[in-house]
Amino acid sequence: MRKSLQLRWAWHSRQLAPSMAVRFKAICVIAIFLTVPSLVFARATVFIQPLEIESPAVGEEFSVAVDINDGKNVSAYQVTVEFSPQTLALVDSKNADYLPAGAFVVPPLITDSRITVAATSLAGASNGDGTLATITFAVVEVSSSTIGFTAALLSDPDANQLDLVTTNGRIIGLEVKNEFPIAIIDAAPARVLTGQAVSLSGMGSIDDGGIRHYAWHFGDGSSVEGQEMVEHIYRQPGNYTVTLTVTDDGVPALTDRAILVITVTDKNLSVRQQRKKITLWGQFKIKK
Repeated sequence: MRKSLQLRWAWHSRQLAPSMAVRFKAICVIAIFLTVPSLVFARATVFIQPLEIESPAVGEEFSVAVDINDGKNVSAYQVTVEFSPQTLALVDSKNADYLPAGAFVVPPLITDSRITVAATSLAGASNGDGTLATITFAVVEVSSSTIGFTAALLSDPDANQLDLVTTNGRIIGLEVKNEFPIAIIDAAPARVLTGQAVSLSGMGSIDDGGIRHYAWHFGDGSSVEGQEMVEHIYRQPGNYTVTLTVTDDGVPALTDRAILVITVTDKNLSVRQQRKKITLWGQFKIKK
């Protein structure tokens, strides 16, 4: 009985030995791949260079490069780059010399918001870092937008697709801070009588851009809008507060207000009485 058990154990051991060896080898291979991930997951990076660029002024041109890092055995590429037609207009594109000399360049495919560039080599492959193509744009509007990839393909001489990752570029539109306007009232004459026209002007108002709108309130219940200069007649004596509100042309639009107190004297009073009644008017600001 003992000899029979020993024979059976020896037979099972011989059957299990190859299977255990295979499992051991597989575990070793997995361990190597886990400890050296670059051996398995090495891939090229295709990206826009520079990654960020401050937008030039409207009408000016600038170029970006479609670059590649860590390329390995690359014999062909095709990339599609998308941009915002509201902010950028395509001017030109040129394939660079990353691939070996004599590479065949495919004519670019162009729409109002995309461009596809491609090239292939029949004389070998390229490795390492370099530039695939350059693209030139003109600025339509100074605004933030993205220059990004909608498709990207690398292949080796055997037409096998290579692993890659892409990184988009960004156009940064400089934000111009809109300053508050300053409303200023000028008036003539300095002394006002009933029935006499007083001229009011907002021409002295200032802004870092421009004044878009003027609104006048004369203090007697009447008002007018849209005029830089106005004339007004007061029928009754008294103190009247003239208010000028100006609105600039910025985004968002900002406003400022100035007031002017005018003393109107009855024209039927004697000169001596008028001198007693008339007080000098002055201008002051309303705090925001």
